[in-house]
Amino acid sequence: SPLSHNGVEVASLPPNAEDLLLAMGFSRPADAAGIWACSEQAGLGLAEAFRVILEKRTRGWSHDMGDAFGGGVEPDPEMVEQIAAIFSANAAKRACVAVENASVEAAMDWACQHQGDPDFDDPLPVSTYPGHGGVGAADPRANVWTVFIVLPPGVPFDLVWEMLEDPVKGALTSVANAWTAMGWAGGESEMRETLRTQVAISGEGPIARGLVRAKADRVASRLRRACECRVQADTEGAANAPRGRSASASGSALAPGTRVQLVLE
Repeated sequence: SPLSHNGVEVASLPPNAEDLLLAMGFSRPADAAGIWACSEQAGLGLAEAFRVILEKRTRGWSHDMGDAFGGGVEPDPEMVEQIAAIFSANAAKRACVAVENASVEAAMDWACQHQGDPDFDDPLPVSTYPGHGGVGAADPRANVWTVFIVLPPGVPFDLVWEMLEDPVKGALTSVANAWTAMGWAGGESEMRETLRTQVAISGEGPIARGLVRAKADRVASRLRRACECRVQADTEGAANAPRGRSASASGSALAPGTRVQLVLE
């Protein structure tokens, strides 16, 4: 049947919508009726893709970070400081780890509900921190952590990104308000195109890089119900982030082409 919006048939579509339909496997209308056709094979693939997306959004995507106290979550120092004004420092750290640094409110709720636990004020297990033990383990305080999102196979990137764009931006702004702070000197367009390229190759791609572990965990936690994501130490991504490029250039006095202003007194 012809495409419609809120019960009203749509005679023509904006260019972006036409591109999206073509990417989804539809064929352009063959006559004046304006009906977009979809092959049975493409239709089955789209139905399965939407089924997976709806199922994941209903149940919540796996965060791929393991159980709270064994998955390598580093408590956010700023959150710990606020919660420690009411509870002990150890309890504050446990609360942040338990909610994966989602928010101060979530951690405070957890602390209120678990303050009667026998180990509530005990120090966190050493294994909780991903830099304790293990040769070459990344320092959680180093700006080398990347947040990757994993997209469903077989679904056009533009279709998925249309649904994920707002949740991703909301998660990123929970830790910073500048694209450079998220590891993207080229801004949103650099992030989106890097993500698109990497998803086409491996099914996953970065949305933030060059972060400390606590901030990367917070971004991933905010996206838990929107998409599957993971946090990983990524030295290559950190090197391509603005901080990484600045650090690598710090060995020379001035980069070629640097403009210098001399003030004579």
